[in-house]
Amino acid sequence: MLPALASMAPVKFGTNCAGKEPKWPSVDVMDGKPREFRGAVWCALAIASKWPFAIGGLAMIAALGWRWKSGRMPLTKAIRNSLMFVALVPGLLVIIAPYLLIDHATVLRDIGGEAQMRHLGATGGGPLSNAWWYVSGPLATAFGPIGLMLCVVGAWTLRRNTPARVLLWPLMSVFFAVIICQYLVWERWILPLLPLLAVFGGVTIVGACRIAAPRIGAVPATVLVLVGVCLPLLLADAGAARARANNTAQQASAWAINHIPPGSTILVEHFGFDLLARPWHLLFPFGEIGCVDPRHALDGKIDHHTIAGRRGTRANIDYGTVGANRRSTCAADYAILTQFDRYSAEPKNFPKEYAAYLQLIKKGHIVANFYPKEGISGGRTVRIIKFHQLFKLFSAVVLLTMQRKSCPKRPSGFGG
Repeated sequence: MLPALASMAPVKFGTNCAGKEPKWPSVDVMDGKPREFRGAVWCALAIASKWPFAIGGLAMIAALGWRWKSGRMPLTKAIRNSLMFVALVPGLLVIIAPYLLIDHATVLRDIGGEAQMRHLGATGGGPLSNAWWYVSGPLATAFGPIGLMLCVVGAWTLRRNTPARVLLWPLMSVFFAVIICQYLVWERWILPLLPLLAVFGGVTIVGACRIAAPRIGAVPATVLVLVGVCLPLLLADAGAARARANNTAQQASAWAINHIPPGSTILVEHFGFDLLARPWHLLFPFGEIGCVDPRHALDGKIDHHTIAGRRGTRANIDYGTVGANRRSTCAADYAILTQFDRYSAEPKNFPKEYAAYLQLIKKGHIVANFYPKEGISGGRTVRIIKFHQLFKLFSAVVLLTMQRKSCPKRPSGFGG
């Protein structure tokens, strides 16, 4: 986060604990110091950690623009320095992370994947809907209700602060506008906003300490304010830790151990490493390949190129994305499904995948359900299906027929 903080929150609002003003490259440029190269280094480091941090480069451009507009720098020099900064950032990025150039095809494919119109569990709505999703979800989780209120108060406090108006507000506004106008919503896209909002929240905390210090003393005031801010976050984090320690996948595994007899075949959609040591035959759905034995894959009996090729462009690996002609390879006695309810929430966006699950569930019946509960259990909704024996027998016949059709005919003239 340090590179991101240096690149994305280049604002000074007073003094630090040592009594000195914190210096960031774009603020130094506003003060007339040549810090474009240093700013380019920090910006490249930030982009190497998360590509959306590229928007942080706007801070340097804004600082140079302010120097020109206030009459402190000629227009030609401002343009020249801006172009130099823009040219330095990608060059330094390649030096810092040469893999981006070496395997540029993979990089472009991954970036293009985030530009898709829909993704299971991350399909957004309109700009207003996306904005509410970010504020009420990831941002509220990161700062808590009290923290968000502090950020709002800090933003109002700094409304006339020059570095905030020139650097912080435009940068934050542009970035937030960019992410809410995307087709998808991702929690990780708020990372560049966190240090910016933290500046606003920090200003409010410092102000509260200064107000309370004359009455109760500087140290008690600081402790009281920090406890009031941090305690709700610590309690929420403790609840989340309890939920992670008792997630629905673990509950499903415990149920399976107690109820599914040895020798059964189980279709598993999650990375159930706790099931590998059990006396079952496990199947894992894998795109065009169909369902595979996860033990063989982990032992290296399925090479990486085969996995990458057969996965194709699928963002998710689950039963719904298994090729229709390979679903017979998933015949099992039981299935532990972790993705069905996610498709149930978006049947119009993924009609083929949702229909595949409905057909699968019709071949058996649900014997157990496990739901996430805030502060108690985490994860996704997990459903365990027990299939009728006729389903497994029918799938075996279909698979055998497919294998015979795929075998080459013996040329005439061969004896035996």
